[in-house]
Order: sequence, then C-alpha cells, then structure tokens
Amino acid sequence: MDPEKLEHALSFFFDPQFIQLSSFGTRELKLENGDKIMIPEVVRSTCSSNLVNMYISYCKENEFVPLSSSTLYKILSSCSAATKTNLRGLDNTAADGSSACDDLTELVKNIASKSVLTKDETDEILLQIKCSKLYMKTDYKLHIKQNDECADHCINLALSDPSDALLQNPCQHTHNIKCDRCELFPDLIKLLKEKISNTNVYDQEQKCDLLKEMEIAESKVTDWKSHVLRTINQDEGRMNLLENLNPNQMLIVMDWAMKFLPSLHREKQSDFYGQKGFSWHISVCIFKDTNGKLKHETFAHLFNLVKQDWFAVASILENVLVNVRVRMPIITEVFLRSDNAGCYHTDSYGHPDSVNPMV
Repeated sequence: MDPEKLEHALSFFFDPQFIQLSSFGTRELKLENGDKIMIPEVVRSTCSSNLVNMYISYCKENEFVPLSSSTLYKILSSCSAATKTNLRGLDNTAADGSSACDDLTELVKNIASKSVLTKDETDEILLQIKCSKLYMKTDYKLHIKQNDECADHCINLALSDPSDALLQNPCQHTHNIKCDRCELFPDLIKLLKEKISNTNVYDQEQKCDLLKEMEIAESKVTDWKSHVLRTINQDEGRMNLLENLNPNQMLIVMDWAMKFLPSLHREKQSDFYGQKGFSWHISVCIFKDTNGKLKHETFAHLFNLVKQDWFAVASILENVLVNVRVRMPIITEVFLRSDNAGCYHTDSYGHPDSVNPMV
C-alpha cells in the first residue's frame, strides 16, 4: 500500500467535519505489537459509503489517484469509531434545516394529492429535495473555498458585508460559475411557487398559506447553508491558529455544558421533581509544549445557582487566567473561542478591573 495515498485518505477521513469526540466513553485500541491504549470515543457522523464517495470525488477534483474502493472500506472498518444513531442535542440551525426539507416533502405530497402536480413532477421534485438535503450534509462542505468563482462556494464573497466597505474582503476574480447542485434547491422552490400560484385548486387564502410555508422552509434551508459555510471558515481559522501557535500563546475554548442533575441512591419523588440542576462551564486551554506538540488542560466550574450571563463568564475567565499564570508563567497571550452566545458578548474582558490583564 502506498504510504502517501494512505496518509491522504486518513487525513480526509479524520477531518473534524466527519468525526467528533463523544463527551463520554472510551475505546480500547490494540496496536500491532500487542499494546493497548485507551482513546476517547470517536463518533463518525457520516456513513462509510457516503464518506468513500465524497473522498473519490475530492480526489478527482484535485487530480489525485486514490486507493481502490475496497481498500478504502477496509481502512474505515479498521478505524475505531462509533456510528451516530440517536440524534440528541443537535445544532439548532442544522436540525431546523433538515426538518424544513421534511416539511417541504410533506407539502409536495399534499399538493400532489390535489392534482396540482403530475406523478412525474412529484417524483422529480421529491428526488430533488432528497438530493439537496444529502448535498447539504455531505458534499457542500467540500466545495467551500476561501476563493472560488462560484458565488455559493466563495467564503470571501459570502462573509463580506455589502453595505460596509470596512467589512468586505474583495475577490480578485469574477463569480460567473454556477453549481448545478447548489441551484437544485432554488430551482425546485421556484417551480413549486409557480405551480401553486397558477393552480385553481386552492383559493387565495390557501395559496398564501402554502407559499408562506414554503418561504419558511426556504429560509431555514438557506440559514443551514450559511451556517455550514461559516463553520468551515471558523474551523479553518482554528486550525491555522493551532498550527501557528507560539510557545507563549494559548487558545481557550469556552462553553456552558449541559446541567448536571445530582441524584440520591434512594430518591423520593419530592426530591426528583422540580430539580434545577447544577451549571457547568468548561474551559479547554490548548497550548504547545517545549517540543512543539499540542497539549491541553481543562478547567470545569460547577455552580449551584448562577445566572449564565456576561458577569459569570468574566469571573470564570478571570479564575482560569489566574490559574494559567500560576501553572504556566510562560503564557503571556491567549485567544478566546466560544459559541457566540449572548453571555460571551461583552467588552469587560479587556477591562483591568474585571479580568486579569493577560490578554
């Protein structure tokens, strides 16, 4: 087996877009020499067949000759990873976009039952919805680039504010290429609107209701598409930051975890019902050691009763920075990363009276 092709395939399969670490659980990995090591549970969010097909398409676009399909499947079966089955705690935007496709499917079946669409048109539109949904989950994230002649794939164009020149990153190329898979969803929405507007089956009020449902579904899918593009851009920024991290720098990833519900060994109903739970705040500090390898330390703050606002976050951050200064005096600069929740929107981080002046 060609080591270069193997490394190329593994770098694609282990991309953060397709796998995620589970918040609990471990997996035992057995090496060729018989040694066993414990690793965190890894969940693969994309099925093997889709992952292999995406990799082969990716190689064709980059004119790279990949390993055979059978070898790629063997590599995936040998890699320790669980498959995502029960979907809980999903990203709101992605979940809403996926649900919007399902709602649109039901709407198409509904108007087809009223003979607004022929059987061939119904089958074609349902297939287009299914393909669009699958495209958003898989291949679209591979097409996104910092600079691209397709407007749907160009990060610079998508994230530039058309009304503010200071928030623009002008492209040095034209956007005269259209992606047929990106145009699939807008085209079917346009067709459905024409069919509903021109039919005599529904009265004007029913037409307005159907068109409103379509607009809501279209808006949710568009938000999903925008969310995927922003996620790719943020991940690239994170990877570039970690790659160029200096020994005196640190990246702190902060987020509120799900509330912890304490329980007694023998718990009465009066103790069980009405629990508010304890709030957890997790801060993961990523840095490089003297050998240039990435290391991390995690700080968990547990509260009995606390309002998850900017003051709580600023206090937590101050405590984290104080501990970092004591444990690693070499760190003089930190970068903060969060999920952009409202509690992280404050200018108090840089205030000398609220946060230790390390940032």
